[in-house]
Amino acid sequence: MQDLIKSWSKENVDLYLNTLDKKLWRLEYLYKIRDKHRKTVNLVLNPLQKLYWNTKTNRDIILKARKIGFSTLCLIDDLDETIWNRNYTAFIMAHKREDVQKLFQMVHFAYDNLPPKIKPKADYYTRNELFFKDRNSRIYVGTEARSDVVNRLHVSEVAFVENVEKKMASSFEAVPEDGSIVLETTPNGIGGYFYDLYQMAAGYVEGHNEFKAHFYPWFKHPEYQVKLVKAEKAQVEAGNYLDDEENTFREQNSLTYEQMKWRKVKKERLGDEFDEQYPEDDISCFLGSGQPYFDMKKLKEQMVLNA
Repeated sequence: MQDLIKSWSKENVDLYLNTLDKKLWRLEYLYKIRDKHRKTVNLVLNPLQKLYWNTKTNRDIILKARKIGFSTLCLIDDLDETIWNRNYTAFIMAHKREDVQKLFQMVHFAYDNLPPKIKPKADYYTRNELFFKDRNSRIYVGTEARSDVVNRLHVSEVAFVENVEKKMASSFEAVPEDGSIVLETTPNGIGGYFYDLYQMAAGYVEGHNEFKAHFYPWFKHPEYQVKLVKAEKAQVEAGNYLDDEENTFREQNSLTYEQMKWRKVKKERLGDEFDEQYPEDDISCFLGSGQPYFDMKKLKEQMVLNA
């Protein structure tokens, strides 16, 4: 690339340095995704994605609410690293076989819709892999990594991966020091590999750990709110739309009544699973799985107090 740049005019060099050479610009201007309305749009980072982008490291563990865009962002980043680096391998680990093609469809879609002048030739194009011979780089998806070097490891829903200790041990060893590892997931109960790893990364327990913890609750996502109808607005005015717990939660987190309505609707629909799918803090969210004997509400309150 450096030899090629030397032959360019100053105008083209400036254009390159201000656009293609800037990774965030590439992500938002070159790559297409399908949005929630099935429309083809550019990947434009939402506030939570931008927050992560500005604080990410090469060893990240992300605990998140559902459908806030982190799998999509990480997948596009996986593809971009593969395309713009030589001798590079990116591996995406799915937590179950049914999700292998589902994840890679996003990669295929982004690649297929690249601008023709930028799009490199994929010499190997399958449901699970893209290989670019001219730069000797590949990106592939599966439930287990191969035995070769992995420059970027992205594990989706790591808290739900089966035989996770064995898979992570071999996969981590395949990533060099200057490579990157991204583990992203919703919570999946107390105990186990992911729970212990996150507790250390977040500083809740002592231990030797190389990961940085990132937590993103549902209420930080701007889309998670529902408009109030006339009757609900009247309840707000009368001061009886929320109960004591809801009022306290709203005030502690500076939330709107539209966000609180979204919370009411989801809690009614999901019951005890709400905390697992849409966590509100990175302590009590691990209590959402199973059918525990203890009073969940009181146990959650005590866990947060003791943190």
